[in-house]
Amino acid sequence: FAALDLQSIPQLPWPVAWGVESIEGHGAARTWLDIQNGKPIGMTMDLALARAHTTWRSPQTADLNLHEVQGRIEAVWDINAWHLGGQNFRFSLPDGAAWPSSNWTVSSVANESSTPRIRLDLDHADLTLAAKVMHSIPVAESIHKAVVQWMPIGQLREFELDWASAASYQARGKAMKL
Repeated sequence: FAALDLQSIPQLPWPVAWGVESIEGHGAARTWLDIQNGKPIGMTMDLALARAHTTWRSPQTADLNLHEVQGRIEAVWDINAWHLGGQNFRFSLPDGAAWPSSNWTVSSVANESSTPRIRLDLDHADLTLAAKVMHSIPVAESIHKAVVQWMPIGQLREFELDWASAASYQARGKAMKL
């Protein structure tokens, strides 16, 4: 356990699959790190940051800049899977657009012979704001193109997505003001 008053987040061995080069944050954080056989396999962070800046390994992905980041982030990873979740997580963008407090998880599981399966669970999502954030997250080029083409607007509530491929997925939830 560590309680930190941050000027910057220490360099951590971010899983390669996440594409994180570095994260800088200014504010307060409490961190728990899970260690197995001498290696980090998980982390929990309670955040109250005035601002956070993420730089990605891919030079094609714009840096992610967030303000007023608050909530809990939990992450677990191993060689074939990862899980990232937020509890009571909220933030705003530099332009003032605000993501209200929400709970969410995203996970990926794969084995050597299969394409990763992605699972996403959200209790709330503002699609317009999510599209803005997507420009600063390292996802497949096909996803970036789809966001630009569709220009999503509206709200999702109690949303669940299981994704194996463009031809194999299942989604359910409530959509408003699409």
